[in-house]
Amino acid sequence: MKTLEDIRSIVQRETGLTEHELVIQWANDANMDFGTVLNVPGTTSPITVNTTDLEYTLPTDLKEINRLWLQSDYDAGMDREIRVPYRIYNGKIKFPTPFSAADTLNIDYYKFLTHFDDITDSIDFPDRYITVYTAYCFMRYYGLQSTRDKLGQAVAQQNYDRAANAYQMAKNQVIQNYSFTNPDLTVLERW
Repeated sequence: MKTLEDIRSIVQRETGLTEHELVIQWANDANMDFGTVLNVPGTTSPITVNTTDLEYTLPTDLKEINRLWLQSDYDAGMDREIRVPYRIYNGKIKFPTPFSAADTLNIDYYKFLTHFDDITDSIDFPDRYITVYTAYCFMRYYGLQSTRDKLGQAVAQQNYDRAANAYQMAKNQVIQNYSFTNPDLTVLERW
């Protein structure tokens, strides 16, 4: 799995940039730019439900619920969604009535992209999509005033435009790939 260190080393080869903090900041900015339109699957999250509680804590990286299913149904050979009304509020899922029996509610969901804190953090995508981050970093680097002063306005603008085009193409590829494999959700059950 590629990390921000891999991104930094690619950017450093072309630009000479050695600052980890800028790469971390720019990778987070890139995630904010395209993360809202992507549906990246999270790991199925099991929640133990009982006959008394109405609300349960959701995973912290949950963006949107894709599917709810009970472990007892799956164990009985039924791979089906349960259709129960629910609300999501303040990091919890709330049901209007308690479950009729204790069980494990599994939540398949799409997650928010990782917020990077360290240069060793891994990206959320397959390695082939590292270009979306490297192109974004190049674009931001060539947009810096210090870079424009060092290289000259014309050269920096030409490199900026090249990087911006590469970023848009990589971004569109990632968005298109995830749109095909993870179609937009239709929430059927809410109360």
